[in-house]
Amino acid sequence: WTLVVSQLQGAPALAELHRRLFAATGLGGGINAYLTPPGSIGKPPHIDDHDVVVLQLSGSKCWTLLDDSRSNPRAEVTLAPKDVMYLPQGIPHHAAALAVDDPSLHLAVALHRRPMALSSVLAALLTLRSLDPGEGAMLQASVVEEMEGRSQSFAAFGAREHWLNQLLPMHLPLVHALAPEDVEIGILEAFCDLLHRRALDLAELVRSQDCSDADVGLPPGTARQRALLRASAAGSEMELEEAAKLPKQDFCNLCCAAFWTRREFVMEQHFRQSGAWEVVERYERCSLTRCALLHRGRLRVNGHQLQLSAKALEA
Repeated sequence: WTLVVSQLQGAPALAELHRRLFAATGLGGGINAYLTPPGSIGKPPHIDDHDVVVLQLSGSKCWTLLDDSRSNPRAEVTLAPKDVMYLPQGIPHHAAALAVDDPSLHLAVALHRRPMALSSVLAALLTLRSLDPGEGAMLQASVVEEMEGRSQSFAAFGAREHWLNQLLPMHLPLVHALAPEDVEIGILEAFCDLLHRRALDLAELVRSQDCSDADVGLPPGTARQRALLRASAAGSEMELEEAAKLPKQDFCNLCCAAFWTRREFVMEQHFRQSGAWEVVERYERCSLTRCALLHRGRLRVNGHQLQLSAKALEA
């Protein structure tokens, strides 16, 4: 057996870790703690649908990484106190505490890719072509609903490791930038070119509905649900192709608006759920530190959201 304590990211001792990981990656997720008696297996072999950062706090635990059949070991890793392991999504695994005197205690920090995956960015791209996001502090409900609905239907065209459900290769420089003009021109051009190619690739997937590998290994109920999601995307192929026909600069502007709208939505959700605010009494602007009030009235620097005092805001 294993004792699991979930959603610990709000605990004072872990809040800073949670804040810094989100600031570094732009990916949200919770923190769980697992206490396993000596010689016990924490969970049967399973697959996580998110990346995990494992921090071993006390005792020792042996992690067995399995092949896709979940029958044959691929590797074994033993973690001792202060060890850290990154476990990408989709790798079958199980873990057992070593048969010694002390139980094993580790933290698992989840990092969810899908909210910033290609499927979600392309969903935002089409949403912004049809709906005005508005100028308020938060996105309008109609924009969020369409963006999320499209994201789910597009994601269903590929399995967990499909390109639709992966982060952009240039995810980090984009998510760290306050605005498109902060991104190197070469990275921005590669980003727009990639979205142009993938928009056409997704259009072909939607038109053909050829997703024979998308539901492999899933329970029948889940496979049926994903088939319904794919069916709901009918007609999107024409929208994607029309977007791809835009003049190059117009398409790049749309790509940037889509990514930054998606990022703002993910950040808004993260800060609302975690309460990860920092109160700042003053700040300085110089060549090495850029501060900017974003278009929705939030001051965000290097992945942190800052709540300014009235005096600092006036300054």
